[in-house]
Amino acid sequence: YVLEKEKSDFIDSYDVVVRLNKSYPVLEDQKKYIGHRTDIRWHCGMEHTNNGGPFNIEKMLKDDVEWLCINFPRHLDYFHNDIVKFEELNQDYNMNFHCFSDLEFYLSIHHYLGTRMNTATIAILDLLLYDIKELYITGVTFFRGGWTGGYKDNNYNSEWIENPQPGENHIMSPQIKLVKLLREMDNRIKVDNEVRRILDE
Repeated sequence: YVLEKEKSDFIDSYDVVVRLNKSYPVLEDQKKYIGHRTDIRWHCGMEHTNNGGPFNIEKMLKDDVEWLCINFPRHLDYFHNDIVKFEELNQDYNMNFHCFSDLEFYLSIHHYLGTRMNTATIAILDLLLYDIKELYITGVTFFRGGWTGGYKDNNYNSEWIENPQPGENHIMSPQIKLVKLLREMDNRIKVDNEVRRILDE
């Protein structure tokens, strides 16, 4: 839906523009809809095409991306190696890097939700820990209606989105409830009409 309304000026008017995984780099034909700038790129840590996509540190620096953030804390059995991999690649570039800093807090939320958070949920949760004035959320659909064309391979199995099994990763319903609760508790969170409808389902 973000490619149906030209909101480039509105998005780029914010002090900081955060993009998730493969929403960076912004394709040329998308810029009039979703803006030009990327100040922070939040990445799941996995470079596979169905996940975060390549880090591409040189391009990020060329495009003035100021920070690369990885969702997960250090010393977590999954994705710790992805943090190490990025840091090794980054030795030649020294790009600003951040990962979720509180392992115990992360595990508590994971246990509470009963599933692993996706990139959007973690980015929202992490950003709210900082002294920000406002967090405007657009384009986060919790996979309602799938994803932007070309974001994942055509053969990607999305069955778990609609029919999650116990213990499955990235179950959407508890994440939606968490973001809805955060929005009710924290007046810094602003959402567009589409995100509001999902949270209010």
